[in-house]
Amino acid sequence: MTRPDGSDPMAHEAFADALAACAVDALDDAAARAALEVHLASCPECRAELEALRRATTAIGLGLAPEAPPPDLRARTLARATAQPQSQAQVGAAAQVPAQTPARTPPRTPPSEAAGGSSLAPSRRAPTRLPWLVAAAAALLAVAASIYVVLLQREVGALRTLADLTTSRVESLRGELVDLRRQSAELAEIEAVIGAPDVRQAALGAAGASGEASVRAYWSPTQGLVLRARSMPALDAGRVYQLWMVPRAGTPVSAGLLTVQPDGSSSHVTHLPAMEAAAVAITVEPAGGSPGPTSAPVMVGNFN
Repeated sequence: MTRPDGSDPMAHEAFADALAACAVDALDDAAARAALEVHLASCPECRAELEALRRATTAIGLGLAPEAPPPDLRARTLARATAQPQSQAQVGAAAQVPAQTPARTPPRTPPSEAAGGSSLAPSRRAPTRLPWLVAAAAALLAVAASIYVVLLQREVGALRTLADLTTSRVESLRGELVDLRRQSAELAEIEAVIGAPDVRQAALGAAGASGEASVRAYWSPTQGLVLRARSMPALDAGRVYQLWMVPRAGTPVSAGLLTVQPDGSSSHVTHLPAMEAAAVAITVEPAGGSPGPTSAPVMVGNFN
């Protein structure tokens, strides 16, 4: 159906969306833009409508009061919407209806500007948690450092204890080594005396009575004297056993004090000047010994 002026309303309806998009420079489809340009070249009505839409868009963008559209724009828009031609009377009636200018809505004022502040001022934000996180991290670091110090102190204490134990063990081993060396030297001396070609032996017994003690002496004029004893009776405090070499002529010569172990055993090695010893005797003397016998021998033995 055509209008009285010969225009096709369906053709105008087909370009309505394109006109609106073109008015705001939003018609990106090249084919649609080309078709619209062809239609505008032969349709003065659509050209006028496009200009009206552009003026209204420009007025809105500049914040001015919108211009009233052409009187017949409303009628033509309704006709396109209903796809029905409007009579000239209806067009005239529509033209007589005053266009209502919508009230301008004042722009919204940001809260900061409404309060009298500048729009460029930064908005207030919620307090950040960063200071609390830093404080918590510092507290955790302090606790970790304290724990590390305690553990380090414990480790140092353990190392010191281990060092003390090691030192004590070293000292003990050193003492044992000294004893072993002494025993080794003593054994070497004993071996030298017992293995000497001129060695002589004497079995000592309790003088005048039988006893449980067993004592044997080895005498080499060139190597020295060796005495080995077992089951020696314990003495009172302040008393010691003293060993004497009895020559064939003359007074007895001290061969030293005997050290008796708790089990009654004793081992004694000594070097004496060369002499013609006939016997060996043991007396009980005051602590420290005597230069000469002060009591009768408790044990005596002759060298064979």
